[in-house]
Amino acid sequence: MRRLAVGRRSDRQITSVCRGRDVSSDVNSDQGFEDSELAKAKNSKTNYSIEAVSKALSILQVFIDEKKEELSLTEITSLVGMNKNAVFRLLFTLTQSGFLRKVPDNGRYQLSLKCVELGRAARLAHDLRKLSLPYMTELWKEFGDTVNLAVLDEGQIRYLEVLESPHRFKLVAHPGDRDPVHSTALGKSMLAYLPAEEVKEILKLRGMPRFTPRTITTFPRFEKELSKIKQQRYALNEGETVEASRCVAVPIFGGKGNVVGAISVSGTAARITDDRIPHISHSLLRYSEEISKQID
Repeated sequence: MRRLAVGRRSDRQITSVCRGRDVSSDVNSDQGFEDSELAKAKNSKTNYSIEAVSKALSILQVFIDEKKEELSLTEITSLVGMNKNAVFRLLFTLTQSGFLRKVPDNGRYQLSLKCVELGRAARLAHDLRKLSLPYMTELWKEFGDTVNLAVLDEGQIRYLEVLESPHRFKLVAHPGDRDPVHSTALGKSMLAYLPAEEVKEILKLRGMPRFTPRTITTFPRFEKELSKIKQQRYALNEGETVEASRCVAVPIFGGKGNVVGAISVSGTAARITDDRIPHISHSLLRYSEEISKQID
């Protein structure tokens, strides 16, 4: 259930009206479940980790430790200390999953491009947060409302950083939370710069559920919204996830001109008024351009 919360900055609650979601109960529920499960494992003196996953990861770790481009089945077996049959099954699974590649010429194994992509994604998330934080701080000082940084992730937006509003009324959430792409300014600002077919595929993953009377739930109307966003260079969330909330967002681009994230200012509709939007969008665009210049 989404609700407005009353809190103070010292509560350390990271918040965003733009996200349109109260996840405090989810977070508490998840934490309670995890604590309970780990307590059970401790009391029963059992290892809570999944052995097969640990073994598969140990094989990937071998490539990092040995600093070799290719390794044979025999070499990997010797290095991980498991029997050859078990190692082969793990190698087969990792290859089928796309994390390893078997070299046709010599039958040896090497890390696939998927591993490279994972490394790039991890580095980008770290770099993007680090590069954006000083500009987010300036936005927070300038407007006094919540400032958000997010990326696209599996058909949703995922928050990398949030500087919460000092105002008492807010929607509570934390970095790492996810929200829909179709009803958030952050999501729309990123989708506006993707090919139409890719947008369709992303929307298929989660659908376009309605949260308020203002939520866009059909692709033709959403496509028009994205066209408008691209023309004006910023996106608005007009109470599309939670009524009486408003958010202004702009995309952040990588060195190749691809969208790598988005940054926004959010608050209640009473604070993010029509006359403030030009000023907010101008500052967001200025800072997003500065961040984009520093991304490889």
